[in-house]
Amino acid sequence: MTNIEQFEKDKVFNANNILFTMTDDEVMGQRGQGVYVRDFVDNGNECLNFIFDNGNKYIFDKVEEILYVGKPIPEQYFIHKFLEKEVTDFISKWSIEKLVEDFFLYSSESEIEAKSLIRLLPYREEKIVYLTNIMIPIELKHKGFGMFLIKRLFSICQRLDYRFILQDVVETFSKSLEKRNAKFLDFDRIEITKETNLN
Repeated sequence: MTNIEQFEKDKVFNANNILFTMTDDEVMGQRGQGVYVRDFVDNGNECLNFIFDNGNKYIFDKVEEILYVGKPIPEQYFIHKFLEKEVTDFISKWSIEKLVEDFFLYSSESEIEAKSLIRLLPYREEKIVYLTNIMIPIELKHKGFGMFLIKRLFSICQRLDYRFILQDVVETFSKSLEKRNAKFLDFDRIEITKETNLN
């Protein structure tokens, strides 16, 4: 199979198996159907970088008109995109943007924040995701939505071999997590583990 045939196969596969939101990424580039595309210069030549949702990477040298196959990107790199997608789906499903004034969603390699709802900080070197804020809108409180979202985020962390630690949790939520067998690391950090009851 030629590089172009392989690229076309990836293009079709990823367009039909989209994993992430349709938002641009500050590092990977502009978002397309199952792919990120970014312009860059390599050895003086203008190039296009293609990163597909499945991690396959291609570089097209515009000057030489050659398509190169790059080294695939491990799934773990996309931790911020998986978390962003989970938060976005939750917001969409429960119309959170209508319940929070001046709502916004921000996502980068090092932070995912939805105003007043949640803030997540992926630390890649330590392989830890910190949840530093979760605030379910009053209309949805006491219905299990917060625990549901934590469970979904934890499953992503577990699959990608990241620890999931809640930081600066309010006292009532801290007591609830204690009853659920969460692991208390110190006075303001609580780790969600396999032993934590999130149901």
